[in-house]
Amino acid sequence: MKRRTAPALLICLAVAAAISACAAPPTTAPLPAPTPIPAPAAVDSDGDGVTDTRDKCPGTARDSAVDAAGCELDSDGDGVLDRKDRCPDTSKTDKTDAVGCGLASREKLLAKPDLAAQIPEFLPS
Repeated sequence: MKRRTAPALLICLAVAAAISACAAPPTTAPLPAPTPIPAPAAVDSDGDGVTDTRDKCPGTARDSAVDAAGCELDSDGDGVLDRKDRCPDTSKTDKTDAVGCGLASREKLLAKPDLAAQIPEFLPS
């Protein structure tokens, strides 16, 4: 009987070893979540409020009004930028001088001496 017990015992041990090999692997602690890398800060070299990656007119003056592309505005379309335009309502068709005033605008200002007096180049000579 002892002989039969030994093989049966060996078979039981082999079956137990096979079953334990199929058991779930030992649990390990989960890895920590990766730390996100912060995006680089947007750069606006000329300080016009439009980041360099979108700025189509780099180097605009800080005090200038700009559009979404970072280019200075010319609201009346006379070819003189708003920050230099002393006649912001000049017609697009009117020829203008360096300060954005055309012949029609000059005549309007001269008709109003109180306004013309504020801009020396409009005083009658």
